[in-house]
Order: sequence, then C-alpha cells, then structure tokens
Amino acid sequence: MLISVVSITYTAKFFGVSVEKDMWVLASTFISTLISMFWGPLDEIFRTKFIYIKEEEGETIAIDKAASLVGFIFSVTLVMGVIIGFLHEPIANLITSNMTSGSASILGKLLICLIPSLLITELTNISISVLNAYEVYYLPEIVAFLSGILNIIAVIFFAPLIGIYALLIAQYFGIVFLLVLIIHFLHLKNIPLWDRIFQYNIHDAWSFVVFSLPLFFPYFVGQLNTFVQKYLAGVLGSGIISSVDYASQFMTILQSVLTSVLTTVMLPILSKDYITHDMNDFGHTLKENFKMCMIIYAMAAIFMIGATTPLCTFFFHRGKVSYEALQLIINLTRCFGFAFIGVFMYLMAGTSLMANNKRKIYASIGVANQLVVLAFNIVFVRILGVYIFPLSLGLVHLVSGLIMFYKLDIENKKGIFVFYLKGIVVVIGISSIYAIANSASVVEHSFIALIINLGTLAISVPLMAWLIGFNVRNMILKVYQNTIAKIG
Repeated sequence: MLISVVSITYTAKFFGVSVEKDMWVLASTFISTLISMFWGPLDEIFRTKFIYIKEEEGETIAIDKAASLVGFIFSVTLVMGVIIGFLHEPIANLITSNMTSGSASILGKLLICLIPSLLITELTNISISVLNAYEVYYLPEIVAFLSGILNIIAVIFFAPLIGIYALLIAQYFGIVFLLVLIIHFLHLKNIPLWDRIFQYNIHDAWSFVVFSLPLFFPYFVGQLNTFVQKYLAGVLGSGIISSVDYASQFMTILQSVLTSVLTTVMLPILSKDYITHDMNDFGHTLKENFKMCMIIYAMAAIFMIGATTPLCTFFFHRGKVSYEALQLIINLTRCFGFAFIGVFMYLMAGTSLMANNKRKIYASIGVANQLVVLAFNIVFVRILGVYIFPLSLGLVHLVSGLIMFYKLDIENKKGIFVFYLKGIVVVIGISSIYAIANSASVVEHSFIALIINLGTLAISVPLMAWLIGFNVRNMILKVYQNTIAKIG
C-alpha cells in the first residue's frame, strides 16, 4: 500500500495528466491484460493442482510437471511477444483511432519496449506460485516491496532526463530485480523449476491448463472490461485516462486490502463451518466479518468521501497536474468511494458463496456482472462522460452482490442484510460530516488538513464501531492474545 501511494505521487508529479501518461496507462494495461487473460487462471489454481499432484504422485513428479508448465509458458509468451512486435503499429493505430494525433506513435513505441515484460512478469508470477506451494509467502512480498522502492528511485532519477520512458526503466528495474531474487529463493529451496525451459512435456503442462479452464472465461471478460474502460476514457479526451487512473487508485488499494482479509481470514473459517455443517457458526462468522470489513471501509471512506479534497490535493496537485485536472480527480475519487458500497457487498457475498460451495453460481454471476458493466460503459459513456465508470461499477456490483447474497444458504440472512444497510448509513453519515467540515475548514495546507482528519479517527472510528455494533476492544484483545500465544 505504501509503495503504491508513493509511486502514484511521483508519477503525478513528473507526468501529470498528459497524452504521454495516457499512452503509458494504455500500453501497460494492454500488456497486463494479455498476461492475466492467458496466465491469470493458471497462477490462481497452480498451488491447488501442484499440492494435489504432490500428494498423489510424489514431489519429484510434481516438480517435473511444474517445470514443464514453466517451459510451456516461456514458449507461448515468446510467440505472443513476437506477434505483438510485428503488429505493434496496427494495434496502436486501432486502439488510438479516436484519440489525439501522435498518440499512436507513442503507444507503438511503448508496446515494443514493454514486450520483454510479458515474459519477465509471468515467469515471476508462476515462480511465486511455486514458492507459495512450499509455504513460502513472506519472502516474495518483501522482495516485491524492495523492487517497488527501486521502481520509485528510478522514476525520480530518470524522469527529468527521458520523460515518460523513465516509467519503462523503473518498471524493468523492479521486475528484473524481483525475478532474479525469486530464482535465487527457488535455488535455495532446491526446486529445479528451470530445467525444462526448452525441453518440456506438453502433456504435463496441459494438465495444469485443463484444471484452470473454468476460470479462463471470467478472467477474459474481466480483463477485457478493464482495457475497454481505459480505451473509452481516452476517447473522451486527452488526460482523461490518467485522471481516471489516479482517482481509482485508492479504491483499488482498499479492494486489495479487503480481498486479502476475506481470502486469508474469512474464507477458510466459513469453508470449515460449511464442511462441518455448522451453519449457525457460518452465519455468526459472516456477520462478524461483515463488521470488521465495514470498519475498514469506513476508515477509507472518511478520506475518499469526506476528506477527498485534502487527500487528492496532497497526493496529486504537484508538478504537471493542473487545478482543473485536480478537480476532476477529486470528484472521481469521491464517486469511486461511493461506488465501493456495491463492491463491498459483491466481495462479501462472493466470498461467502464460494465458502458455501456454490462456485459455479459465483463464476456465472461474476461473468454476467463484468458483461453488464462493459455494456453500461459503452452505451452511456457519451451521455454521462467519465462518471459512468464509478456509476456502472457501483450499481452493477451492488445488484450482483445482492443476488449472490440471496443465493446463500444461511440462517438469519435478513438480520445480516439489515446490518449491512445500517453500516452503510453510518459510513455515509460520518463521511458526510467530514465532507462538510473539510469544505468549511480554513486550513489551507492539504498536509495539515490530512493530519487533522487522521487525528479525529481516534473519536470517529470507535463511534462508528459502536453504531455498527462492532466491539473494537474485544478485537484488540483477541489479536493481543493470539500474538502472545504465537510468541510463547
């Protein structure tokens, strides 16, 4: 989170909202979209399939098959890169056909420069998945943090010299450093993952691909939606892609935090309750996690909705970001803060549905959700402009989340839903008070205003917790007791 926020700040300082920054977002999104479309499902299911093979056929065979998968990924990604290299001009012209002149030239150059990142990024992703299968979680995260620092240093040093291409150098600094250290960790664990990089068994690799096939369509639709949003923003005018990208960053960070909490804390407990047929505990656990996640959202909403102006002014109003661009970023950030009401229900209900052993329903609703968001954006972008993106995101995710919640087989469903409504009212109410206070504030410096808002959390968070029905004292006590128990 820290690295992401600092990186955003320096990117805004040096590149602002410009055609070059727009093309960088489009190019990097295009590359990351291809990576996720082709390899995202494999990265997600690898650990499950690897552990299954390891238990059924032995560790040696599991590693051999994983090595074949890496060789397969290496070959396919190389071919993919060659195709992009030959077709970069037509791709750039097609994507920028309705954008400002000169965009295609910049985008084409960036695409060429980003081709090697296709291979480096995916080899890193699958290697991290292998380490995860061996219960190595923290080292990759620490290394990723360090590579993020290198990324920021490179931006600061090279941006004044070579402009937007500094982001290329910064990205390669980070991902190459990460890959090298990940390979080192694989060597320390004596995992010969690279032995079959050129001589792999297609049958062994294909077993992983077949296992991940049900996830390919949801991934494809989701990534297509992400890229089309960036394209539509570019059609609206120069700098709009950058503005939407900056404004959505805080929501993206919040979503990552909640997803991490749900997958590491809530999902395992709910799955255990479902397997043991203890649906009373299932409902109780769900409600308690609703409370915990609602508090996390509430703290974020205080800044995204209530203190939006000082927040965005501090992080974005520097360098090449004009006052007019800043106002658009502020308005969009606040809209994304409200949109997260729907995303919140979607994440909670979706995680519960997976624990409820209704993965097919979850996948079906997820795909329909992405398709409807995509359709809304395409149809209404000319009418509502840039604000269609948070509006479609919030409304469609809310409806999808409510449908998934309705499909849950739990007791006291009505009570949990009433709690959700109560929590949302509390969050909006407290955030609105912050918004009024910040608009009437005489404090001119954004940093001081942020510190004041941060200081008031000591009063507002316990108040929100009390209104929602969340016992902060008990939670802190449980965390303390668990920490002492682990240390002991």
